Amino acid sequence: MRLRIRPGGSASFQHPTQDRSRTAVFSTNFSGNRFVRIFPDGWTESAAKFRPESLAAPFETLQVLARERHIESLRHAIIVLHSEHETLLSESQRLDLWDVWGVPVFEQIWQDTALIAAECEAHDGLHLHKPMTVSSARGIVRAACACGETTPRLVVSETAGIVAA
Repeated sequence: MRLRIRPGGSASFQHPTQDRSRTAVFSTNFSGNRFVRIFPDGWTESAAKFRPESLAAPFETLQVLARERHIESLRHAIIVLHSEHETLLSESQRLDLWDVWGVPVFEQIWQDTALIAAECEAHDGLHLHKPMTVSSARGIVRAACACGETTPRLVVSETAGIVAA
């Protein structure tokens, strides 16, 4: 799976925590900075030299990285990047990523170069950054999150589909 990108455009990757960890992003959609490096060709010698503490990629890419065991340990997070039409992680997929790297797993939904929804450290849904249509989901929660944010959150069942409005 590749996230779509508008010609000539890229997004600033948004880490789900306040950590300034070295994050390797395996997608072409983002621009890098001192702490974020983009590796669209997968695990390379440059990625190894960067020594990432967090990884951000579509689930399929993370599965390959886990299987190939290029990265023995991480310190901060795994961020699963979804396009707006994908199903979110199942509990078993989330646990598989935890078993490999032993760090929190976060999910983000992107449409082109816009962040639609992102999971916070409370792991109680994804905070909406853009209106969405939700199909087969438990729905939108409008109560304050344990993280302190009051933005609506998307709480989705394992088989739910998500479509950007």
